[in-house]
Amino acid sequence: MLLLNAGKLASEESSEDAYEANLEREATNADDFFSPAFLDERGKPTFATDIILVRFVPEVSKEEAEAVLEKEGTTILQANWADMTNAYKIRCKTRNGFNVLKIANNLAE
Repeated sequence: MLLLNAGKLASEESSEDAYEANLEREATNADDFFSPAFLDERGKPTFATDIILVRFVPEVSKEEAEAVLEKEGTTILQANWADMTNAYKIRCKTRNGFNVLKIANNLAE
């Protein structure tokens, strides 16, 4: 698995070691963002950033949505993003791309 720092190759590690290595990097390089890189359906590299776009179903109130986002450790950059009700542009406080993917998956549930 490739690990990227600011879009540049940081290391190449087995997938078993990549998560632990990323945790160590996050602890020692607090200002850097490290992310696993994956190949998309066209074979091009893609990777996580610290920004997530999320939209809640209409039945979720603003207060409920913002409580969920706070629980996940995110900062709201823009509410009603792109003029869509219940859509948020958020920044994850983690500097670890694996954790950003975990947060995005949690929000998708």
